[in-house]
Amino acid sequence: MKPDTIGNKDTKLCFKHLIPRNSLVLSAGLGTDISAETNLIAEKGCMVVGIDPCILTNQIFHRTKMLQNFMYLRYALSSSENDVIMTESTDGEWIASTDASHYSLTNNQTAKYKVPSLTLTNLLSIFKKVSYLKIDIEGEEYNIIRQTEN
Repeated sequence: MKPDTIGNKDTKLCFKHLIPRNSLVLSAGLGTDISAETNLIAEKGCMVVGIDPCILTNQIFHRTKMLQNFMYLRYALSSSENDVIMTESTDGEWIASTDASHYSLTNNQTAKYKVPSLTLTNLLSIFKKVSYLKIDIEGEEYNIIRQTEN
């Protein structure tokens, strides 16, 4: 069986038939495209909690009307509960990361700023019975999963 493709621009894969109607979805790393999340809201009636601390993402959410069944949290998903330093492009190619080794291949200008963070363990203690978890946070996914296993 092949997974379903959801979203328009930055598509994601999932098995939609395994996601119960009206269930809870956690989506870390929203970026500028939430079409995958709005697809799950429209087709499955899910409640989506979106997590992303980026300045650009925050600006987009403040310019749009609030979506039904969508909650936006301006936090970084991290392997630590301490504040983290976010590096974000300020021109051209958009990329943001908490990984200090990430850099723009096109040498774009960047801004660094401190953001509050949540661990996956903490997030899952707040939001119970999650049916789908999407983590797209520029390579930090592996550290998050490793920290949660311990």
